[in-house]
Amino acid sequence: MSLPVATSRHTFADTSATTPRPHHIKPAPLSRQILALTGQLETLALAKKPATVKPPVNRAWNA
Repeated sequence: MSLPVATSRHTFADTSATTPRPHHIKPAPLSRQILALTGQLETLALAKKPATVKPPVNRAWNA
């Protein structure tokens, strides 16, 4: 069974000029929201407890 082959060859340069952009996407508020979410993510990442130290592996058991 073969997979279907794409017939059109679009690149980002091809589609940016010909494809209409959605008007409901506003870059400035989207950028502010991404910045706010990034700040929240950083706060959560820094507030996490460090990982517990695992005991060393008993290599004599496997020998």
